[in-house]
Amino acid sequence: MELYITDDKELYHKLYSNKETIENELGFELEWNELPERTASRILTYKDVDFDNVNDWNNQFEWIMDRATKMKNALKKYI
Repeated sequence: MELYITDDKELYHKLYSNKETIENELGFELEWNELPERTASRILTYKDVDFDNVNDWNNQFEWIMDRATKMKNALKKYI
């Protein structure tokens, strides 16, 4: 799950300057990738899953929805 920021290093730096507050609100750490050699930047969170395990798909989608909602609520204050 990631927020991919294209052509806006200023936005990335604004979010990164609030990293501690954002992560505290989320309750989990994010991976912050400025990608200085590119025009884009990325903010990510991971979960190891087995996409072939059909029985776990519901849990995987619930995780995605939970993280997406939490990230939206935490990040929108700075966008």
